[in-house]
Amino acid sequence: MKKLEDIPKKDLFQAPEGYFDLLPVIIQSRVTESAKKTRWSWYFQVSLKYAIPMILTGVAALFYFNKPEEQSAEALLSSIDSLQLVAYLEDSDVTSDDLIDTVSLDDDEANAIHEKAVQDINLDENDIDDLSNEFEADYF
Repeated sequence: MKKLEDIPKKDLFQAPEGYFDLLPVIIQSRVTESAKKTRWSWYFQVSLKYAIPMILTGVAALFYFNKPEEQSAEALLSSIDSLQLVAYLEDSDVTSDDLIDTVSLDDDEANAIHEKAVQDINLDENDIDDLSNEFEADYF
């Protein structure tokens, strides 16, 4: 193993000629360039300091005031097609007795439903004859 004293000492790095004479000028020019940048960045920082909260407040207000209206159960059910509701109820285990127990109708509503059901029946003479023959009765 070699000793540190046995290793020859060489000056491997050499500065270019006149480097240290120009060094203060180079440093001064870099300092003045950074001073110019700090002025712009100061304006930028101040504008961001106030702009970002305003933007966030605007976005929050947009979401708060544009929330969708809550609909009642009746409005949601009225927007669904009757045939789809009937198909759903036929596929589910809900019976008509369960539905009747959960709905409370006053006399006006019950009469309106009855009148609507009667108005929806469109029978011509052929249909009446077919029903009479099918049930073997002459009610019509």
